[in-house]
Amino acid sequence: MKICIPIINLRDIKKANKTKADLLELRTDLYKNYNLKNIFYKCHKPAIITIKKNDQKLIQEAVDLKPAYIDINFDLKNKIKYNNLIISYHNYHKTPDFKFLDKLIKKGVNKIAVKINKVEDNLIIAKLLKKYPDKIIALGMGELGIMTRLDKRNKISFFSLNKVKKTAPGQLTIGQKNLKLYGIIGKNIQYTLSPQMHNTGFRQHKINALYQIWDTNNLKIMIQIFREFHLAGASVTVPYKEEIMKYLNTINHDVKKIGAVNTIVNKKNKLYGYNTDWYGITESIKKYIKIKNKKVIVLGQGGAAKAAKYGLEKYGAQVKLLNREAIKNFSGNFDILINATPVSDKLLINKKILKKHQVIFDLIYYKKTKLLREAEKKGCIVMSGLDMLRYQGEKQFKLWTNKAINYEKYAL
Repeated sequence: MKICIPIINLRDIKKANKTKADLLELRTDLYKNYNLKNIFYKCHKPAIITIKKNDQKLIQEAVDLKPAYIDINFDLKNKIKYNNLIISYHNYHKTPDFKFLDKLIKKGVNKIAVKINKVEDNLIIAKLLKKYPDKIIALGMGELGIMTRLDKRNKISFFSLNKVKKTAPGQLTIGQKNLKLYGIIGKNIQYTLSPQMHNTGFRQHKINALYQIWDTNNLKIMIQIFREFHLAGASVTVPYKEEIMKYLNTINHDVKKIGAVNTIVNKKNKLYGYNTDWYGITESIKKYIKIKNKKVIVLGQGGAAKAAKYGLEKYGAQVKLLNREAIKNFSGNFDILINATPVSDKLLINKKILKKHQVIFDLIYYKKTKLLREAEKKGCIVMSGLDMLRYQGEKQFKLWTNKAINYEKYAL
């Protein structure tokens, strides 16, 4: 893959010449009152001359200069004869299906730039790059399309001089050409604070990495995308913590005991599954109460509930998981109650069983739930899932980067 810097402001040519880019792109559609020959010879690197309109004089001038490439829109391809043409198709609204884009390539298009509206759209780009490696440019516009810009199967990818010099949404800077991409895989998870947390960690350690939200309705497609683009790692949240296991190459001993994964590490495109939830839960509770010999009730039977049971039993607690039906009829005593369901606006238990000495822990962190509000009224020790998020996140960060981080120092 060759690296190209688009020149937005002609004064930037001098600075761009000093970078490690392979090419410079002269965006003639962005300039006013310029002499193409003069600016072309200021480029000390091979240049792409990009022409967006049917201007025969400009087209001929570009041909005469013999640049590395001339980039023109698909509808102009019959207006020019040149050996090294980049014939572009842009769609600023959506990603058309694979069949449509493949037909365009067969008609001569060799640069495709489309809007990525959902993470699954990236699979269409991956299929094109797999079919035509090193022969085409296939880029996804928007934040979710960043992974396509890093794919080495692209013939050329475009990186800006800095953050304010971008020519397309989601375009990275030249300093990010080796960026590692992480994210959180889940469904209906736009509320998550994980990007804020982990991107803070990357900045603190000066790691060239970015953490995104990969909200998906199709886990199988998401894992295909993960493998195709060699994504570095991921957090896994509801509802995929158990289902994800069948797509991984290896799981560690904690996962084998728990039966759920919340962390993926990609090592040479082999996917390793870990669970850091149990650590996040136990560390949170230890701040308030000793766990040994405590009676614990966990509402729910999903991945987070199983992690809670595993972690608390490690520290000598007596733990019982309750499903929805059992929760309705529960009336026993307990020291610690954990809500590991996604229910936030209803009280799943009878509030009469709440007592002053108890610890009430709701793993939901993005809002104060009805359970915590009622527990506060009874004088219970109440905990949201914010500490758990931090502690499990610290373990994730260590697994991904082999570096320690303390997320308690940062406001979330």
